[in-house]
Amino acid sequence: MSLIRQPAPNGHERQLRKIVRSPLLKKRTSKSVPLGERVTLERVLGLTLSDNCAFDCDRNTGLIAYPAGCVVVLFNPRKNKQTHIFSHFRKTITALAFSPDGKYIVTGESGHMPAVRIWDVAEKTQVVEFAGHKFGITCVAFSPNNKYVVSVGSQHDMVVNVWDWKNSKRAASNKISSKVTAICFHESGNSFVTVGTRNVRFWYMSSTKSREAVPLHGRSGILGEQRNNFFCDVACGKGANKEKTFCITKSGLLCEFDDKRLLDKWVELRTSQAYCVAVSESYIFAGCANGVIRIFSADTLHYTGTLPRPHDLGVNVAASMDPSTYSHLVTAQYPNAVAITHDDENHRLTAVYDDHSLYVWDVRDIKKIGKSWSFLYHSAPVWGVEFYPNIPDGNKSLLPAGSFITCSTDNTIRVWNMESSSSNDNAIKRNIFSNELLNIVYLDGDFSNLCESEETKLSGPDKTDPTSSEDKKGVRCFCISPNGQQLAAGDRSGNVHIYDFHFYDEILKIEAHDAEVLCLEYSKPQTGYKLLASASRDRLIHIFNVQEDYALLQTLDDHSSSITAVRFTDQPNDLHMISCGADKSIMFRTAVRTPDGGLQFARNHHVNSKSTFYDMATDASMKYVVAACQDRNLRIYNIKSGKQKRCYKGSMSDDGTLIRVDLDPSGGYAATSCSDKTMSIYDFYAGECVATMMGHSELVTGLRFSNDCKNMISVSGDGCIFVWKLPIMFTQNMKDRLAEMGQVKEKRPYPMLRRGTYTAFPSVIPEKPSPEFDETTVDSGANPLEELLSQKFLPTKESMLQPAAIQRLKGTLGDPKIPIENVGIREPDYRFSVGPLPSWAKKQVLGEQGDSPDTYSSPTQPKGRWAQRVDDRGFQVKSEWEDNTSIQLRLAECMDRRRLTVEQDTLSEQVSQMQIHLLMLEEKTRYGPYASRKECDVSCGLQGDATVLDDEEDDDDDDDEFLPAAKRLANLEEMTDENVQDGVRTSRGSERVGVPPRPRDLAIGRAAKGSDDNLESPSTPDREVAETMAGELLKLEGSEDDDMDDKEVIIYLPTEEEEENASSDSSKYCVTQNTNFMKKYARNGGSCH
Repeated sequence: MSLIRQPAPNGHERQLRKIVRSPLLKKRTSKSVPLGERVTLERVLGLTLSDNCAFDCDRNTGLIAYPAGCVVVLFNPRKNKQTHIFSHFRKTITALAFSPDGKYIVTGESGHMPAVRIWDVAEKTQVVEFAGHKFGITCVAFSPNNKYVVSVGSQHDMVVNVWDWKNSKRAASNKISSKVTAICFHESGNSFVTVGTRNVRFWYMSSTKSREAVPLHGRSGILGEQRNNFFCDVACGKGANKEKTFCITKSGLLCEFDDKRLLDKWVELRTSQAYCVAVSESYIFAGCANGVIRIFSADTLHYTGTLPRPHDLGVNVAASMDPSTYSHLVTAQYPNAVAITHDDENHRLTAVYDDHSLYVWDVRDIKKIGKSWSFLYHSAPVWGVEFYPNIPDGNKSLLPAGSFITCSTDNTIRVWNMESSSSNDNAIKRNIFSNELLNIVYLDGDFSNLCESEETKLSGPDKTDPTSSEDKKGVRCFCISPNGQQLAAGDRSGNVHIYDFHFYDEILKIEAHDAEVLCLEYSKPQTGYKLLASASRDRLIHIFNVQEDYALLQTLDDHSSSITAVRFTDQPNDLHMISCGADKSIMFRTAVRTPDGGLQFARNHHVNSKSTFYDMATDASMKYVVAACQDRNLRIYNIKSGKQKRCYKGSMSDDGTLIRVDLDPSGGYAATSCSDKTMSIYDFYAGECVATMMGHSELVTGLRFSNDCKNMISVSGDGCIFVWKLPIMFTQNMKDRLAEMGQVKEKRPYPMLRRGTYTAFPSVIPEKPSPEFDETTVDSGANPLEELLSQKFLPTKESMLQPAAIQRLKGTLGDPKIPIENVGIREPDYRFSVGPLPSWAKKQVLGEQGDSPDTYSSPTQPKGRWAQRVDDRGFQVKSEWEDNTSIQLRLAECMDRRRLTVEQDTLSEQVSQMQIHLLMLEEKTRYGPYASRKECDVSCGLQGDATVLDDEEDDDDDDDEFLPAAKRLANLEEMTDENVQDGVRTSRGSERVGVPPRPRDLAIGRAAKGSDDNLESPSTPDREVAETMAGELLKLEGSEDDDMDDKEVIIYLPTEEEEENASSDSSKYCVTQNTNFMKKYARNGGSCH
C-alpha cells in the first residue's frame, strides 16, 4: 500500500474548516436536572428534637440548627428564612453541633449502623462520614480548635469516639458504663465533659501521632451528696469562668464544678424538674418544667431573673392578636423547656418546648426581655392535610387563599397559611404567636396529648410505627365541605366531629364507628347532593345527609376488612361512589332513587386484585380513578365500566408499599408516597417518573397539591410538615391544562415596579375661561377634532373634562338633535394631549408662543409609563404584587402637592422626615400652634446638654434637613429615650403605661398595631397619610435590607407585683457550698474516694 501525501490546505480551506468547526454549529446538549433536585424544599413546619443534644446556634452568623426528620433546618432569625441540609440516607438525625467557625456542622443518626457525618454549611454537601457505632448516636461535638469531633453512642452502644475528621481517622476511643445525655468541651480544648445517670465524667485529650486509635482517658467528677442524681445537661464556662463546669440535674439543681472536678456548690431552681442549661460569659440559663427558664449569675450563681413564659397549653391562637391584651391564667399549664441555646453576639436565647414550639428571646436587657419570633408546631404524628377549597362566586371564603389544614395525634386541627399577604378582602390578621399558624382547634378540649410523654422521649427515634400505639386519642382524618363552611373530623375512637368554620365551634358529634375513622369524604356540589361518607376499620361505610343535620342515610357493609379510602364523583345528575380496602377489593356504586323518594347506593362493579389498596384519587375529568397498591403499582380504573385501563410502577425503589396518592388540580401529575419514606411525582398519562423527594423520617401520611399549582404539602408520622416548591415547568403545564379544560381564566400579570410614582395636582391653578360649546344640540357635520384644535389649548383640568367635548371625541352622541342633558356621560378612555408630540408639532398646534404666560401648562402632565391624569376624584395606586388591589387617593388627602418617587436608597430619609413630621404635629397639639420651637425642642428631648444661642437656632433648624438618614434616626431615638415606656406592649397581665404612645410606635412594627385609638391628639388627614406612608415605606425597607431585623421585638415588661416577687425571690435561691467535701479533699492531699 502506498501512502499519498495530501497537499497543504490553502487559506480558503482553513477558513472553511473554522466555519465548520464553529461551536455554534455543533449540536447543543443540555444537562438534565436530576430527579431528586427538581422539586425544592421551601419551608419546614415542625421539629424532631427532644433534648439539647440536637440543638445548637452558630455564634458567628446567628443561624439556629435543629433536626426535622432527615433534614437539618438552618433558621436565620434576622430574616425569618430557612435553609436545609438533606441527609439522603433516610435515618433520623438525633444529634448535631456547629463547628467553632460556623463553616461545618456534625450530625449523628439513629438506627442500624448509624454514621457520624460532617456537612459543609455553605455548600449543603457532605464532607466526610464515620461508621463507629452500631445502634445510635446520642450526642456529638466539635473541639474548640476545630480539629476533633467527639461522638457518644446510645445506651445500647456504650462507646465514646474521638475522630480526627480532617485526616479521616479515629484518634481515640473508650467504653462508657452508663447512659450519657450531654457533652460539652472546655474552652481550652484539652478536655470535655459527659453527664448521664449518676455520672459526671471528665475526659482528657492527648496529642499522639499514632495511626491507631489510642485509649481515651477519663476521670469521674466528685459528686458528694449529689451522687445519686440524674444529670441531664452540661455546659462549660466562658471567659473569666472558663475553668468552671455547670450541670443540671433532673431534680432541679444547678451544680458548679471547679477545675479539680469537685462539686463546689449548687443552687435549687425551685421547680419540679429541670431539662437543659446554656451559658454565656455573664449568665447561666436553666430550662425547667412548666415553661420556666431561670437566669443566674455565672460568677456567683445568684438568682438574676426569669424569662417570660410561653403560651399556655390550649391557647386560643386566633384571639391572640395584641400582646397587651393577652394574659396568663392562674390555673394555666405550660410546656416544658427541653432545649435552649444562647447567641453571645446577638444576645438571643432560643428555646424549644416539649409541645414542639420554638421561641427566640431577645435577652440583651435582662430586665426588658422581648420575643423576636415564635412558632407552634405539631407535637405528634400528622395524619392528613387538605387545602381550603376555592370558593365559587357568591359565597364568601372564610380563610385567605392558600390556606391549608392538618390534623394530628396531638388532638388538634391546625390552620396554616404561608402567604405573606393575601389578595382576598377577608385576609386574617396574624397572631402574636406564629405568622404561619392561623388557628388551632382542640378536639374535645383535651390538652393531654399536646406535650411529649416521658415514655416517648425515652424511646426516642427508635419508636415503632405510630399506628401501633394503643392510645385512642387524636384526630385520624378530616374533610372540608365544598362550600368551605364546615369541617368533619374523625378521631381514633370512631367518632365524627362536625365543626363550623366561622367560629371553629363543634356543632355536632356522631358516634359512628367502633374503631378509628380512616376516611371522610364530602360529595361534590355539581352532583346536586350534599352527603358525607365515613369509612372505618370496623369494615362499615356510613352515608350522612348534610342537609338534614347529618342524618344517617345508609350503611354499607360490603367490605370484609378495613376500608382505606372512599371517593365521590362530581358528574351532574350521575353520582358515583368508589371504595377500597385491605380486603384487596375496590367497589363501584351508583346512587339510585328508591320508591319512597330516598337515595340508596347500589353496587355496580366489584373488582378484586392481588394486592391491598391503600389510597385512591379521581382525575379532573372524573372518568378515571387511580389506586395506590401494596405492590408499589398505580392502577387506573374506568369509573363507569370498572375496568382497569392501565398499571405502572409508582415508586422508584424496589421495596416498600405505596401509602398515599394525589392528583394535581389539572389531573396531569400524580404524587405518591412509599413506606420507604420517599415521594415521587409521575406523569399521570405517560407513567413516567418526573421527580423524587425525601426528607421525612417516618411514613408520609398525606400529600396534597396546592390550588395554584405552585406547591405541594407533605405530612408525616414524624410530626413535620414539608412545603415543597414545584418547578415552573410543572406549574405551567398544570395551568395550561386547566385553561384547556376551561377551569381558569387567563390573568394578565401586573408588572413588577422598581419604584412607585405618585402624582398630585398643584395647589394653585390659574383660572381660564372655558370654551363655549352649544350644549343644546351638536352639529354632526362638523369635525369634532378640528373644532377642538381650532380653539386655544387649555389645561387638562379645565378643557379635557368638558362633557360635550368628550362625547364628540368618542362619537357616542348618536343623533345630533338629542340634547346633551339626556345623554349618559361615560368614563373617558381617551384624552387629547400634545405632551408626546415633538417640539415642531407643538408649535403648529399651540402657535409660536408655546408655553406663553397667558397659556398655563400644567406640571401634572403624564411623564412616565404608569402616570395617570388627576381630576377631582384623585388617582388610584395599585399594588406591585396583587392584580385586584387598588387604593383611591383624593387630592385633599395628599401629604403635599408634589411628585413623590419612592426609591430604595431614600426610604430611610423619607421615613425619618415623616416621623419628625409626626412629632411636630403632636407637639403643636400639646403646646398649641403658637408654641415656640425652643419649648417644643425641650419637651421632645431635642434640647441637648450644650447651650445653643438664640441667633443660631435658625441655622441649626436648616441644617437638620441635610443630616444623613442614619444620624436623623439616631437623633429621633434620643428624642424619645425619656419616654421609652410609652406605647410599649406588655404581657403577662401587666398594665399599659398611661401615656400616649410615641409616634415611632405608630409607624414601626407590630408592637404599635392597634394603638391608634389611644392617641390623645386629634387626627388630621395629613397625619393619617403620613402614618400610613411611614408604615408602608418601613415595611418595604425591612424586606430589602438584609442587615436589619425582619421584625420588631415585643417587649415583656414585668409588673410591679412581679418585680417585688423577684426581689424577694432572689433571697430564696440560696447557694449551697460543699464545705464538708472541700475539707475532706484538703485533708487527703487532693484526692477523694
